[in-house]
Amino acid sequence: MGNGRIKVGPGVTIYRQWRAWWIDSRGGGERMRRSLHTQDQSEAIQKALDILNCRTSPPRKVETLQEILDRYMREHSALHHRPSTGKRYRSVIQQFIDGVGSAELPKRIVRADLLAFQKARSAKVRAETVNGDVGYIKAFVNWCRAEGMIDGDPCFKVTRLKVNRTRRRRLTPEEFAQIAKRMRRAPFLADYAMVGANTGMRPSRTGTRAP
Repeated sequence: MGNGRIKVGPGVTIYRQWRAWWIDSRGGGERMRRSLHTQDQSEAIQKALDILNCRTSPPRKVETLQEILDRYMREHSALHHRPSTGKRYRSVIQQFIDGVGSAELPKRIVRADLLAFQKARSAKVRAETVNGDVGYIKAFVNWCRAEGMIDGDPCFKVTRLKVNRTRRRRLTPEEFAQIAKRMRRAPFLADYAMVGANTGMRPSRTGTRAP
């Protein structure tokens, strides 16, 4: 076993990825990389041998993107994400699928689909949120590639949006009122608030300013 891989036959190896065993083989001249859906090494070897000896179950029927999403949530997301995170994943990927078309096959997913999703989301939410959402889509698309459903790389050159981290949000009147209320309960906080307002809470060309 070298570099985390186990050779089980001519041109067939298994390896660990995403807490599960995956198979890497070449059959009929086509590269096949897909999850064996097991964390047990001996079971993974047996499944790989079954594939090598052509004793596998009949090929899985053609799936729509919606069916693929359901399987992705069961086989991948459920193993790696908390329920609340999984709901967020499904919501974002569902929006992407709705834009592509739920009846389309995954091989039809191209880079333009990801860029269109990125552009549409950037018109509604902040760049930070867009980058996170596109990350969800990339994880889903790369999983489809690993399953052998996509030949190309739709994620190629789909870069993150630039985020301006120098912006400072102004406090709302309600937040000012809440701060004032708390300072009345603890008078000593007023001194801290004054120092913060004149130093770290606002930018200065010469650094900090004296209160």
